Amino acid sequence: MGANIAACMMLGRALEALCRDLLEPKDSKPEASPGEPSRKKYLMLGEGIRQLHDRKIIDERLYEWSQSLHAIRNLVAHPEDITVSREDAEDLQVFVNAITEYVYDLTDRHEEFKERQAEKKKPRKSLAEMFGGILPTPPERG
Repeated sequence: MGANIAACMMLGRALEALCRDLLEPKDSKPEASPGEPSRKKYLMLGEGIRQLHDRKIIDERLYEWSQSLHAIRNLVAHPEDITVSREDAEDLQVFVNAITEYVYDLTDRHEEFKERQAEKKKPRKSLAEMFGGILPTPPERG
């Protein structure tokens, strides 16, 4: 097996894992039929990418890009005599890095930004509220 094919297979598995992490419930239990051992039905790459797009987790550009690269990944997943160019393998690697950064890093940073913006909009405490227990109370006039 060529290095490019092996890389594409591993990158495809990484994409599947990303889809499962984002889309499958964390507490899901394996499906079991009576008399059979429990088996979990895994979300496959094509369906996972479609759901990421449908749920607006990824945008149109990433979805379009993923469709082309999904085709390459499908070719390498089946035992046929094929070759994958270095450029195609590198494109898949760049895509996996991009989608990972987009759905994890940028999403987290955007949420942090929104929280900071919301904090700025909250009314500030008055001096009396901030220093009420520290400042002496003024003498009563009478």
